[in-house]
Amino acid sequence: MTNTNVTELKSFNRDSIKYRAIYKKKGYLVVRKVLNKKDFLNIERLIFSVASEYINFKKKKIKGLDDLNFNKELVKLRKKSKKKFSSFFDTLQTSIATYQFWTNNKVLNIVKEILECNLESISATDLLIRLDSPIDKRNKLEWHQDSSYFRQNNNGANGLNCWTPLTDLIMKMGPLEFLENSHKIGRIKVKKIVSGKFKSVQRKIPKNLIKNFKIKQFELKLGDFIFLNMNTVHRSGENISKNFRVSTICRYHKTNTKDFNPGLNIYKYSNKALNKKVHGF
Repeated sequence: MTNTNVTELKSFNRDSIKYRAIYKKKGYLVVRKVLNKKDFLNIERLIFSVASEYINFKKKKIKGLDDLNFNKELVKLRKKSKKKFSSFFDTLQTSIATYQFWTNNKVLNIVKEILECNLESISATDLLIRLDSPIDKRNKLEWHQDSSYFRQNNNGANGLNCWTPLTDLIMKMGPLEFLENSHKIGRIKVKKIVSGKFKSVQRKIPKNLIKNFKIKQFELKLGDFIFLNMNTVHRSGENISKNFRVSTICRYHKTNTKDFNPGLNIYKYSNKALNKKVHGF
């Protein structure tokens, strides 16, 4: 683990210009202690509440999302019924708790400073809770850029990928990996690859384009955030622990720029028949 380009919230607020310069140069910024434990309670309650619909556990015996017994039950659910686990995962994604989390003023103040704009000029897309299973690599994303499929801005510098774990994150759990300075290569045109049922869509970057960049990876505490340029190349870390890597993500976009592409968020249903009926696909 390295501490390069890491700052604490108090320091960021005092020296925002300095850290914005670091972000622009390196394509990322790790900010420590943005939020405290209380700010995560609603998301934790959400996950336990939805999980209780699919697995049997007694909350009073579960200490937190990193509780080994809780994680064992999640592993069992994923192995026993991929469909039920998928429904559990999908239910989490549209909760008001996630929206409350990503509209926290402490987070938005950093976003505004990095993007250099006012709150009314920011839109948010793909608020997401990730549950990356230990050992299993089916949903592991390879090297990619968010700008290849989040096209709210043509210029990756006008968008921001924000990522934070929902538990303390050690190296064995596979923290997010990203390539320092890779945002400078701009957005790369890639093909979408879908390989197998329940696998993630891949938009892999050709290895020859990124072989000379330095890989960065950080252990994070609850409340620490990573902010990435939308062109910064990154991938999922390899989780070799016994617990799920639980995290949440949000993408922010500047709307007051000429490169902004307006559009609607269209909700896709897990029920394929309903999805076809509503959307025609």
